[in-house]
Amino acid sequence: MQVSDYFIRGDVKGAIEYMREHEEYKDILPAYISLFENNEYIDYEVPELLNNILKLYQIYYHDIFYCGVQESEAADKLIDSLTDLLNIDNKDDEYLSYYLQKLFEDYGYHAQFGKTQGF
Repeated sequence: MQVSDYFIRGDVKGAIEYMREHEEYKDILPAYISLFENNEYIDYEVPELLNNILKLYQIYYHDIFYCGVQESEAADKLIDSLTDLLNIDNKDDEYLSYYLQKLFEDYGYHAQFGKTQGF
């Protein structure tokens, strides 16, 4: 088995354990530990509001790929968190995607939002 097998399955916890056992991953392992085990999310050089949105998506991925939360539960949590942060009542996926895309564009960034296929 290779580390990529774990990632393909969406098993970050298994990938981290695999990397711990293989010396060739010693340089990249700390980044995975920092993000997934220590919840030290990445800060980007963007306006604070956009950074807060990106952090919510990092938490979403952490919940699914590390904690094993069901996608529907993690998606509901993400939508609730985004609508709370943005102070909007509409939790419709299409509306929220449009709102977020427009928000990023207003700050001069391009982002692709919406539902994607499963991991």
